[in-house]
Amino acid sequence: MHIYPRLRRPGLYIRHKGKWLRATVTSRDTHHDGHVTYHVDIAFEGKSGYGRAYRWGQPGVRYAYGPDQGQLPDD
Repeated sequence: MHIYPRLRRPGLYIRHKGKWLRATVTSRDTHHDGHVTYHVDIAFEGKSGYGRAYRWGQPGVRYAYGPDQGQLPDD
């Protein structure tokens, strides 16, 4: 597991109820079969933040921003 430093965390957009929400990536897991899971902090509609995991390539997940070019794949 790769844990991103607090000041250098990339982000994803997560589709929730028809809206794209920004989510901050806290860590990344690369699994034995090659798939990647991102653990993110996200706030849903004004509520406090939640920790969630999203698999790269699943519908409703796309690249938002990163501290370094190539940090996360583009869709």
